[in-house]
Amino acid sequence: MQPLKINGLVTRVSNVGENGKMLTVLSNDLGKISVWGKGLSSQKHPSKSAAAPFSYSEFVLNQKGDIYSLSSASLINSFYNLSTSVEKLSLANYFCALSEAVLCDSTYAQDVLKLLLNSLHYLQKDLKEFFDMWLMFEVKALALAGVMPNLGECVICGGVPDFAIDILAGGAVCENCSVGAIKTDAAVFALLKGYEAASLKGALELKIEDVAAIKRAISITGKFIAEHISKIKARDYLGKIVRM
Repeated sequence: MQPLKINGLVTRVSNVGENGKMLTVLSNDLGKISVWGKGLSSQKHPSKSAAAPFSYSEFVLNQKGDIYSLSSASLINSFYNLSTSVEKLSLANYFCALSEAVLCDSTYAQDVLKLLLNSLHYLQKDLKEFFDMWLMFEVKALALAGVMPNLGECVICGGVPDFAIDILAGGAVCENCSVGAIKTDAAVFALLKGYEAASLKGALELKIEDVAAIKRAISITGKFIAEHISKIKARDYLGKIVRM
């Protein structure tokens, strides 16, 4: 079989054996794949920098069944500045982990990778406020996963929703159906609706100054992700690093 050539982002690296590494790579063509890199622990390996976390690279892979092994890799973008801040690094790690959780197959791989690459660029360049960036990414990830909260009507009875959200039911609920729901406010609803409706470019360029409302919205999206996508350890760690 001829070697495969793909562009992809390294989201995770694990040590395997004495000198090998297993890479988790997100690509347009193959979605989420695992790539075995023999000898990558060596400082002299020619593909070491191209196979590091947050490296967007061109990979040449050998395939045997469902197993991919690294032949070579050429770095395209390292997102190096993410390492200048523990907060940025923690948020970037979470973005990668959430992207992996959303990307069950290659169906939406292009959209997920586009969201991730653009978000890492904005994050490392400080082009969007930290918590605003966090919320935007979670809303877009929920939308790609098909589990964005339904805020247009009461998800239980179909009536006019109150500013309350039932996590298990999947969205907003009216006053009569709000037992056990999370009470919130108009500002949070506006943020969630606005980011869901905006294009990726529009969402990245949107500037929200109400940080308190952003944090309230992040609390909602975090509960939705835990319930409807996965409980992600990187988010728990991020919460310990960053004061909410």
